Amino acid sequence: MEGFSALEGYFERVKVEPGWYDGEKVRGMIETFGPVFVRHLTDEIETITPRELAEIFPVEKDLEDNFKAMLAWIVASSSKLTTFPFVPLHCLSLGADLDHYSS
Repeated sequence: MEGFSALEGYFERVKVEPGWYDGEKVRGMIETFGPVFVRHLTDEIETITPRELAEIFPVEKDLEDNFKAMLAWIVASSSKLTTFPFVPLHCLSLGADLDHYSS
């Protein structure tokens, strides 16, 4: 997806030079591919139904451990200026305990 690649490249530059960040520019970039991306994500939902996840992770604790490891990686590897502000909001909406991952 061309627009997504452009956004990714933009954020790579912002990681190096945070002063380049422009919220309006980001919004405009997202709007170029947003509808296609939302459709893609909507289609992906069917691949992570409880039934599908049970086939991948027959032991529920394995799924929980995998989710915790993924969240810890996201928090540890995200930029505090660009990516990270979205993580807590999303995770809190899922009922996550972010204090667990802040060590």
